Amino acid sequence: MFNSLVEVENEARNCNKCSLCQNRKKAIFANGNKESDIMFIVDWPREEEESSQDYWNSKGGKLLSQALIGQGIDKEKIYITSMIKCKVDGKEPKKEEIDTCLNYLRNQVVVLKPKIIVLMGKVVIKEILGVDNQVSVVRGTSIERKGITYIPTYNILALINDESKKIELWEDLDLLKSECKKLNITI
Repeated sequence: MFNSLVEVENEARNCNKCSLCQNRKKAIFANGNKESDIMFIVDWPREEEESSQDYWNSKGGKLLSQALIGQGIDKEKIYITSMIKCKVDGKEPKKEEIDTCLNYLRNQVVVLKPKIIVLMGKVVIKEILGVDNQVSVVRGTSIERKGITYIPTYNILALINDESKKIELWEDLDLLKSECKKLNITI
């Protein structure tokens, strides 16, 4: 158990518990407000994010940032992290790689204590909620578990590759705003 995000980050950045560490330049941990009530969880960092050490500084991060701005949501009030902390080469990480990194993510959640978590992508939704449906089936809903409201939506690559999904992201951000209002969270 960790007492601070710095402790979790230091452990994650120096992790060598799975094969992903062999190809990383530097693990990327998180960006944003470390006192936020809102956490976004993406699947894993891409090359661009690993190089810049900034989720917001990639094509996907810029797209998400524009959507937040368009919805009047201040990205400075958001904490963004990934389920997997190292860049993944290939289509999807192995189960043991996911399981290793989930420990760091769980500790981030315990320390940060977010009230709302936006889950971006099928793999993240499956691992966090145990729901193995297509994103299109579960998105547009909020799911409350153990005092945390979860909002599933598409991952960044799906949004980049399919323009029509941007409308659904917009709707999911509307839902985020609605949940924030219910919980008296300023965004």
